[in-house]
Amino acid sequence: MVLCSFESKTMQRIFHYSHSGFFVSHVLHCIEYAEKQNYLSHIKKTFFYSGLPTALAFLPVIESCYDVSAVSHRGAVGMWQINNITAVHLNIGMQERYDWRKSTAAAVKYFHFLQERFPNWPLILAAYNIGPTYIRSEMEYHDSVLFEDLRLPPETRKYVYQYYAMLNIINRKKISFY
Repeated sequence: MVLCSFESKTMQRIFHYSHSGFFVSHVLHCIEYAEKQNYLSHIKKTFFYSGLPTALAFLPVIESCYDVSAVSHRGAVGMWQINNITAVHLNIGMQERYDWRKSTAAAVKYFHFLQERFPNWPLILAAYNIGPTYIRSEMEYHDSVLFEDLRLPPETRKYVYQYYAMLNIINRKKISFY
């Protein structure tokens, strides 16, 4: 996964999360849990064979800590936190969102959908978090494809910062992306 060139303020946020003891512990705990449950190997292979970056296999660290029964305050469910609208779009049953294999396949399909519509990974991740319609309208309003130029909710900014911080932690701890 290519890390876009971020402004220094964004890099400071990413650095902050990647060196926060609490966040580092959370990342390592979630990865250890996923490995014990035998999720990670299958998820990495699924992303690899789909042609997507295997680093996306770690996104559930941010989404749910690989909790297959997770439910967000907005009603997104499962390991990949798929909401009702996205489930309908992906043709995945509402209960299938709790099935980690089916929801992983749906997440792959959704990332391909987002990859066709957005020019860089920070925008793709932001769209995964808040929705592609919101990101598209912000891009058009600000006439920009740069993450920093868009007016995004703090939760979405934090989500993208934490994702890149997590990748930094994974690299530092020499955890394999494959």
